[in-house]
Amino acid sequence: MGETVRADLLKQWDDIERDAADLLGGLTDAQLNWKPEPAAWSIAQCVDHLNVADRVYLAAMRKGAAAAAAAAHPDQTIRPGWFARWFLKQLEPPVKRRMPAPSLIAPARAKTVREVQEEFEEKVKAARAFFSDCAAVDWNRTRFPNPFIKGLRFTLAAGAAIMCAHNRRHLRQARNVKEAPAFPKS
Repeated sequence: MGETVRADLLKQWDDIERDAADLLGGLTDAQLNWKPEPAAWSIAQCVDHLNVADRVYLAAMRKGAAAAAAAAHPDQTIRPGWFARWFLKQLEPPVKRRMPAPSLIAPARAKTVREVQEEFEEKVKAARAFFSDCAAVDWNRTRFPNPFIKGLRFTLAAGAAIMCAHNRRHLRQARNVKEAPAFPKS
């Protein structure tokens, strides 16, 4: 992976990490697990979903990267294919279409602030390590099987972009919960 791409991905993770810290900072466990309505997700569920989904996605991406030979001259830009571009547009906030979470990455019913924060920090650390570990792999040519849609394969570049967009989507969803008029003040 080119240094420009790596730097861009790390910057996106910096922004995601900062957004999550701002969102979770100062919340009580009750606020974290509050739902604006019974069928909606709490802040805890939004962030837990991201933590679980990113662990599954990174594991699949690691397998794809391990199977790939190091590239002599990796590309300097991320070039997702047409389907990945379409999928990215669906994920980025503001949300245009709601999508049900696959059961493999459904969030827990309730978590503590500490659990959610620690798991989030752990998964961000794992993503950063993956970007460093696979710096020599051509991210635009190395593919991995999508762990949620059988038969679908993405490039590592598209997978990394999808993870970032997915994080932004659900952090925005969690922020909307926090900004709901009935959100408990303490």
